[in-house]
Amino acid sequence: MKKYLVWDLPVRLFHWLLVICLIAQWLTAEVLDDMLNIHFYIGYFTLSLIIFRFFWGFIGSRYAKFSSFLAGPKAIYQYLSALVSKQPLNSVGHNPLGGLLLPAMRVSLALSFTQAALLGTVTALGYLSLVLPAGVFATRYGATRAIFVGVVFGIIGFAGLAFA
Repeated sequence: MKKYLVWDLPVRLFHWLLVICLIAQWLTAEVLDDMLNIHFYIGYFTLSLIIFRFFWGFIGSRYAKFSSFLAGPKAIYQYLSALVSKQPLNSVGHNPLGGLLLPAMRVSLALSFTQAALLGTVTALGYLSLVLPAGVFATRYGATRAIFVGVVFGIIGFAGLAFA
């Protein structure tokens, strides 16, 4: 069996640094006291990672490019059929279903930055926040926890589906 290098070093570094940053952001916001300044610096670093990955998605190696992520409906159907019938369908890079979910995962990460930037606005909504589903959770448990829980479950869900 011949081995292929699919993910280049910048993509591997991006993925592992992103995992480390998300864990560090959780620790500095939820576990460690008086670390909010460090939490924001880690957030800025995470944002710079995502900006780098955005550009690398256009100029990087073959499997790092966004154009290699998305497959057509026929490929997705064939992959799902093979998954249901438990027949292995080999693919290099992302499988068709994982490639479909990666843009959604990136959108959820981008939304986490938008929500964090608008945190002051979310807490200032007053009665309007009681109408919004996220606002109900935020009113009961706090806006920061609502943002964190929503984004984390979104990322975990997308990651789980991408590895299916």
